[in-house]
Amino acid sequence: EIIDERTDNSDLMAIEEILHLEVNSIDETTNIKNTPIPYLLNLVADFGIQHPTKYEHIRRTFVRYQLRKNLPELSNLAARARTHLRTGFRNWLGSYQKVAVDMETGEEYRWKDVIITEPDFDEGEKDRIIKAITDTSILREAIFLFSGGKLIRLDNILPGGIWVSKLRTYHDKSVYRVSVQTRLHGSFDIVLLLHKDIPKENVYEEINWLILAGSRFFLQELIEDFGGYWNDYGMWSSKFIPGNTVGKFIQRETRKKDEATETRLFYLWPFFIWNTSAAYFNFWKLTDHKLQLDDPTTENFIVPPHDYQRGTRVVSFSERKEFSTLIELFRNFYKNFILKTQEIYPFLERDNICKYIFSGLINAEGEKEGLRILKELKSYFESCEDLVELEKVKLFLEEFLKSVEEFGFIPKQLYFANKRFHRWYELNKGAALNAEAAMLNELYDTYNLSELEKNYPEVRSRFYLETVFADSSEELKLVLRDVVRKQHHHELTKDEVVNYFSNILSEFSLTEKEDYFLTRLTYPHLKPSDSAAILKIKTEGAPTINLVVEYEDYDGIPFTIRKPISPKEISRLYQLFIDANLVVNFRPEHNFLVAISDRGFIIGGLFYNYIDDQTVYMDKIVVSNRYRKKGISDRLMNELFNRMQSEKMNFITTGFFRPEYFYRFGFTIERKYSGLVKDLSKSEL
Repeated sequence: EIIDERTDNSDLMAIEEILHLEVNSIDETTNIKNTPIPYLLNLVADFGIQHPTKYEHIRRTFVRYQLRKNLPELSNLAARARTHLRTGFRNWLGSYQKVAVDMETGEEYRWKDVIITEPDFDEGEKDRIIKAITDTSILREAIFLFSGGKLIRLDNILPGGIWVSKLRTYHDKSVYRVSVQTRLHGSFDIVLLLHKDIPKENVYEEINWLILAGSRFFLQELIEDFGGYWNDYGMWSSKFIPGNTVGKFIQRETRKKDEATETRLFYLWPFFIWNTSAAYFNFWKLTDHKLQLDDPTTENFIVPPHDYQRGTRVVSFSERKEFSTLIELFRNFYKNFILKTQEIYPFLERDNICKYIFSGLINAEGEKEGLRILKELKSYFESCEDLVELEKVKLFLEEFLKSVEEFGFIPKQLYFANKRFHRWYELNKGAALNAEAAMLNELYDTYNLSELEKNYPEVRSRFYLETVFADSSEELKLVLRDVVRKQHHHELTKDEVVNYFSNILSEFSLTEKEDYFLTRLTYPHLKPSDSAAILKIKTEGAPTINLVVEYEDYDGIPFTIRKPISPKEISRLYQLFIDANLVVNFRPEHNFLVAISDRGFIIGGLFYNYIDDQTVYMDKIVVSNRYRKKGISDRLMNELFNRMQSEKMNFITTGFFRPEYFYRFGFTIERKYSGLVKDLSKSEL
């Protein structure tokens, strides 16, 4: 009943959790047949057969148990369960279709009518590919797995709709691209890898690593998603990812033989090293630090040609060996990827190139574990006397560790965003402040720096510190670095960060540029063109800060939006609600935004309160009769949205009053809320 009728992920998760607990409770002396493990493995396999969308996930689970070589009985049971799962899945996919009828012409056609191969094909490999496509569901399986569930038959494919071309050849395998054009579902690209005289145990081992590595197990994908292995044809399928290897890309670009190309490659080289070293160490991590890639050359990595793109891939796991020492692991990459390439292209050389290898390791392992490994590597350097050729590397490592300890680790996206800003600024030093701000915002979005904020809460502060504040006084930068350090160690709340920046505004004699950017660092929602200032209000308790943003109404008359600065202003806002025949009840937990005319009068406002750390309830909004239909209420609402997004709030709710007005701002009805709700996570600042 569980596997036939229930499709909720929680059912599968519950079974897998029990299985995981059982596996963790056994050791080499346990007789596994006397435990629930065999039954649970079969239950999970049957679940996958009944629910084919769970096939990839369950296959990955079985692979992890297969790789527990210290428990051979468990490994064998997992292998059998995986075979059962694969057989059931392929039975569900159905047998191949031999003949189809063209729905437009009514004519019959077969697989030979849809497959076209490029000229100069190896006849033996050509026959293997055509026979596999014709006699099995190899394409049907791969397209289903890579497309999220599309099932393709022969009659879905146009005559001449399959084009097979060769991508590359290695000593142990050939790689082909299969492009499939369908009638209704668009096109698909699959990779077929044909192995040559590789021992079966090596093939199976490589496939296991491919399944784990291509499953988005890591933040950065390591290799193309794996499809399926077809033993009778000596081939497996994987997802096609476009792109040249690093080696081919550099070789192609240098043929242009111009200074601009060499300059571009010079700036890209650290990006290539950072990404490939992360992939190199990711494979080491994937194998639980037991195996390493033996051929980390530029021909075994695909890296995007722009430093704001993702998609780094290892071409092949075929050449791998047992891990021995950290020194050997590091030297293998340093010599094969960096030194060999720089011998061919000496214009790529630069000082301290090794720091990008160290950064790649931290990307793969995480900051805490990565630094531990690097410190262990440092101790190896210190204890070994026969590493003369790596003496400089030792010094670079010491410098890197000292820098990270003092200033913190710079994530990859942030590092290259900083570099790009400075390259732009060198060419545009007279840029207006709003142009610099626009560039910062563009880079923040392009390099997707917001995704780093969860693990690196200091990312925005550090971005500003190392770009627009780079030429500021050492005194100011010292204070900003202190903020960055405290944010990195999660020692400051959001409100405390705002107070820190506000204190800087009031205590330092700032230039116009510093004031402009510190205001925007404090309130990220401000646009480059916004006229804004921060007021520091003296109260009986601690001083409070108040962001003042200037707008124009539809008639071009300026007004400002800010929080009230006195009880008298809150009283005036209350009177506006009374004049509009709106009954309101202001309470201590309420917060307010008010609109102030150019003559200093309260002309509108709204009030709200925080429900939890993700949700705000906006009560009511009002604009004075004299100032209505001038766009003031729209500005108030959008200013509230922007400020709440800056505070990382996700939802704004309100009552079901005047719904037609709130619908204009993206509010909707949802079951879990009594009134209306706006999802801020789907809105842009």
